[in-house]
Amino acid sequence: MRIGGINHGIEGVSEAILKAVLESAGTGILVVDFQSRIMMANALFQEMWRIPSRLMETSDDAVLLDFVCDQLEEPQAFPERARELYHSSEKSHDLIGFKDGRVFERFSAPWSSTVRSGGGCGLFSTSAIACAWKEQ
Repeated sequence: MRIGGINHGIEGVSEAILKAVLESAGTGILVVDFQSRIMMANALFQEMWRIPSRLMETSDDAVLLDFVCDQLEEPQAFPERARELYHSSEKSHDLIGFKDGRVFERFSAPWSSTVRSGGGCGLFSTSAIACAWKEQ
């Protein structure tokens, strides 16, 4: 991890600092490990996706995927793409359309450059680009 031009190992960052960074971000953040377990998510992610706390507490991404798919314009494609991203070494950017008219921009990146490690981080936002795409 790079902080202020100095490299630090993640073990040098306290859980409280990491939580503060996650919660201060202006995007919904979800981090999933190679076994599709939720490692971290911020409150904005939960709010944006309208996920009940009881589901977030399961730490099972499959449970979340099942729940959110009912909200989406393309419910079959979303979980397939999410699982693909968890096992990809590529960065990704796409738009997610909702039945109620919302559109999220998703930026995804793997934990590392090797597919073997799996897992990744997804950032979700409602940007001007996403809103303009929906209006087309």
